[in-house]
Amino acid sequence: MSRVPVLYLAPWVTPGGSDKGTVDWFRTLDRERFELHLITTNRAEHNTFVVDIEPYAEAVWNLADLMAEVQFAPFVLDYIERWRIAVVHIMNSQLGFDLIPFIKAVHPTVAVVVQQHAEEHDESLYVRYVATRYGHLLDAYSATSEDLKRRIVGYGVDPAKVEVIYTGIDASQEWVPEPRADRDPAEPLRVLYAGRLEDQKDPHLLVDIAAELARRQVAVVVDVVGDGSLRVELEARVATEGLGETVRFRGVRYDMANWYQQADLLVMTSRFEGIPYVIFEAMAMALPVVVPDVNANAELVDPAVGELIRDRSDVAAYADVLQRFAADSTLLRTTGHRARQLIIERFPLSTMARAHEALYQRNRAQARTPA
Repeated sequence: MSRVPVLYLAPWVTPGGSDKGTVDWFRTLDRERFELHLITTNRAEHNTFVVDIEPYAEAVWNLADLMAEVQFAPFVLDYIERWRIAVVHIMNSQLGFDLIPFIKAVHPTVAVVVQQHAEEHDESLYVRYVATRYGHLLDAYSATSEDLKRRIVGYGVDPAKVEVIYTGIDASQEWVPEPRADRDPAEPLRVLYAGRLEDQKDPHLLVDIAAELARRQVAVVVDVVGDGSLRVELEARVATEGLGETVRFRGVRYDMANWYQQADLLVMTSRFEGIPYVIFEAMAMALPVVVPDVNANAELVDPAVGELIRDRSDVAAYADVLQRFAADSTLLRTTGHRARQLIIERFPLSTMARAHEALYQRNRAQARTPA
């Protein structure tokens, strides 16, 4: 039986949750049944993770390193024909989205699937853009949450086109915690904040929380793993408020398993999200998660595995939860254990991969059926 050629279109494959998902997609799909191709449109310096994909792909093309931008669209359309692509999978690619009408006009039997992770709080970018312009042309969506499916359908897309496929995590080999001794309550609580230092993530709220815990004399150390445009002002604020020994800026790190291993729990303060990869990873590493109740976080997080902060701007609510964990090492251990078990049972990589494979086969058959 010949393999099904699938073309994955993305702007880049760079450090970040959704792009880690791209790597997992390539390494987990059944390569005896599917022939996988990748085209990206940003230069090589933005494609840090491409090297991790190359062993699993039939071909990888970074177009910005090879040709002028005006040549991108003709190249992709020709590539679909030359490689007899059966499914085009588009992830956050402006080029890919705007090529949808041309793909369907020139290659009507090619199934087009759009994968989406989150909608911006002001509805300004791809979820509304794709649904309102191209939703009628798409064969299917892969949405990472029920919340996101509701948003897509709210723009007039047929619900039957939108498949919820949750993130999968490799909790058997990649995200495996080493045994931890019970935390000594006399030691500072190790809090991990992993994310970009940008307005969406609201890192200033994190500093507010650290200041409140200091006022309560709750000993914590916050490791901030990530970088962004707000870093300089955050560092200045931390120094001004005397929190330099509490909030420590670690920059971008690629050894995230080590940071999860050192932490007692994960905190997020985002204004909006999908369901962030970092939550799945932290839970797989047996960390309780303390996150805002925004978008789809409630589909994964409940009191058994951490805490949802109902009012994401409520500094005292965050501080109350962290103070409770700081005082109770048994609560930390049991909550972290339940978090890991949930990931193992409900969100393995194989489930994500098999769901995408079924989606491609189903929509490929439909696309090839004459109207």
